Amino acid sequence: MKTVKRIANVGETVKIVSDKGWQQSGLWKNPHPIGSEWVVKKVLTDNCVPAGMVFVEGSKHGISPLLYEVIED
Repeated sequence: MKTVKRIANVGETVKIVSDKGWQQSGLWKNPHPIGSEWVVKKVLTDNCVPAGMVFVEGSKHGISPLLYEVIED
């Protein structure tokens, strides 16, 4: 499997490759540690800068497209 830097689609798995900026979110702990993998349940492309923020199964927090890569076979 390889990872690709692009906007994910619903049902795809993303891998977290960066944790920049989570400290500014006001959370006590990073909900998406580097190296963790998540299945996408929602993708935001409209009224979202940068486009491609995802929401994933098992977490209520969004993930910026700057922080993930899509896992492909």
